[in-house]
Amino acid sequence: MAQAMCTSFKKELFSGVHNFNASGGHAFKVALFTGLVTLNDTTTAYSSSNEVASAGYTAGGYPLTNANPSSSGTTAMVSFASNPVWTGLTCSTTQALIYNVTAGGNAVAVLDFGGVQTMAAGGFTITFPPVTPTTALLRLV
Repeated sequence: MAQAMCTSFKKELFSGVHNFNASGGHAFKVALFTGLVTLNDTTTAYSSSNEVASAGYTAGGYPLTNANPSSSGTTAMVSFASNPVWTGLTCSTTQALIYNVTAGGNAVAVLDFGGVQTMAAGGFTITFPPVTPTTALLRLV
């Protein structure tokens, strides 16, 4: 899975727009999209256009559970406490967007699945990488 940290997110970090703390932090979600959308580092906000529609999927995406940011050496990093899991999906997806619900849908990161992922009444899990200085989902080096 490829990822891109949204440029607008990087700028918003310096303005204090995003709070990832487990207690008192913002609400974040991850939404799945069809192959008809192109999300990348220039994506600035969540939009429901070309979002997956299926039984087992709630519009707006899966609510994520914050885990406190950490650091190691000169790298700051953060991820989420659990992997998003959907069941009973009948759809295809190529990308996902992590976004800040509390901040009005501001984009955080794009996940690219490297091709079409098709489910026929099946499950779909996004497995977040380990939180280390070289693999964390979101890291500033």
